[in-house]
Amino acid sequence: MLNRGNNSIVRMSIDGEVHGIRLIDADVPGFRASGIAVSSDGQTIYVTATTPQGGVLMSVPAFRARGSSQLFALAQRARMAASMSDFGTFVFSLDFTPAQGLGPLFNGPSCATCHDSPARGGMGLDPGQDEQLVGRLRADGSFDPLAGHGGPTARMHSVSELGEPCNLTPGIPPDAEFTSLRNAMSLRGNTLLDTIAPGDVL
Repeated sequence: MLNRGNNSIVRMSIDGEVHGIRLIDADVPGFRASGIAVSSDGQTIYVTATTPQGGVLMSVPAFRARGSSQLFALAQRARMAASMSDFGTFVFSLDFTPAQGLGPLFNGPSCATCHDSPARGGMGLDPGQDEQLVGRLRADGSFDPLAGHGGPTARMHSVSELGEPCNLTPGIPPDAEFTSLRNAMSLRGNTLLDTIAPGDVL
C-alpha cells in the first residue's frame, strides 16, 4: 500500500496487520509518490511520482516476504507471470484463502469480487459489491469509527463460512449508531488529479 501523504510504502496482510513500512527518501525537490507496481518476479517495487518539473519513475527492492513468492509461483503455474500486467491481473482476480491471509473477517475473497464494472478495476454495481461504514458518537460528541471493534468498515463474511475456526462475528457491530452504505468505487485513474495544476483547480 502506498501512503502518498508521507511517501511511504506499507506492506500489510489482507486483515490489516502491518508487516513493514518503508519511507521513500528521494533527492528530488517536490517529490510526491503517486503510484506503485510490483515486478512480475515480485522482487522490485516501481514507484511513480509527480514533481513540479514533471513525472518520475524509480525502482526500489521489494519487501522480502514469503507471501509474494508464493503468489508469484501460483501466477507462474497459471501462466500469468510473463509481465507485470499479467501478474497484477492474476493477483487482483485471485480468490484468496485463509492460508494466504484471507480473514478472519472479509467482504470478498478477491479485489475483483467488488471492483469489476464495467471491467476489472472498475466500480461495484451489484448487491454485495458495497461496503458498510460504521461509527458512533463518543460522550464528548466526537466521532468514533469503531476501529478495532468492527469498524470503520464492517466486514460481512467470516472464514468460518470456509470451514475455518473464527470467534469473530461478521456484520454491523452492535455498538454502531450510524451506518453508511457505499458502492465499491472505481480504482481506475486514482492519481490523475495530480496531473491538474493547482491553479486550474482554483
